[in-house]
Amino acid sequence: MHSIVTIFKKLSLCGATLVLGSFTALLGGSMAFADDTCTPPPNDQNGVHYPVGADAGTFTYQCDGPNAGFWTNAYYKYDPTTAMRYALYDPAYSYDCATNVWTMTEWDYSPGSGTFVKSRVVPTTAPNLPTGCPTPIAATPATSDPATGGGSSAGPDGITATGPGSANGTNNTVTLNGTATNNNYLGMTNNLFSNATSGNTFIIGNTAGGDATSGNATAIATIANLLQSTSNVFVAPSLLPPI
Repeated sequence: MHSIVTIFKKLSLCGATLVLGSFTALLGGSMAFADDTCTPPPNDQNGVHYPVGADAGTFTYQCDGPNAGFWTNAYYKYDPTTAMRYALYDPAYSYDCATNVWTMTEWDYSPGSGTFVKSRVVPTTAPNLPTGCPTPIAATPATSDPATGGGSSAGPDGITATGPGSANGTNNTVTLNGTATNNNYLGMTNNLFSNATSGNTFIIGNTAGGDATSGNATAIATIANLLQSTSNVFVAPSLLPPI
């Protein structure tokens, strides 16, 4: 009886050993899978660089995803081949119409606080974007008419620019000054002197003379009085407004 119990204990111990060994093997495989982490290439190879600077510790090497093969943090992507950094945030370009200057958002690392700080800076290269500023309208200088002393000025009559951020306006002003004075003094005097004389008759050498007759005398005069005065306020064509 004692030998049977001993054999049973040995079999139980052997079975427990097999189960524990299998569990250890499975656990070991799981641990091996968990330890299979992303490892960056060594930086002693030609063309391989690690991030440098005060914020170097904020970068993590990416083995997969859209930035696979790069070092990244919340704001920048570092290329280990070219040692160049690329911003991962929106620069939010803005143009100041008063100073004619572009600005953009930039995140810089602060070693004192151990965080990145946001600021506005002038970009190295101006972006190819519309400024959004209104288009200035050039004024036309006024011209003077020496005949009337008046002046006229006109702005551009039409659209000068189109597209995003453009602004247009039209303006047209005409000033007309005219002065006309008409003084007409008309007068006429007629002095007419008319005389009619008939012929003379004579009786000579007779003791008695008969009748003598002379013809009639007639004086005729014709007078025509013609007066005319003309005035035109539009004597100068430049005074007429444009049609």
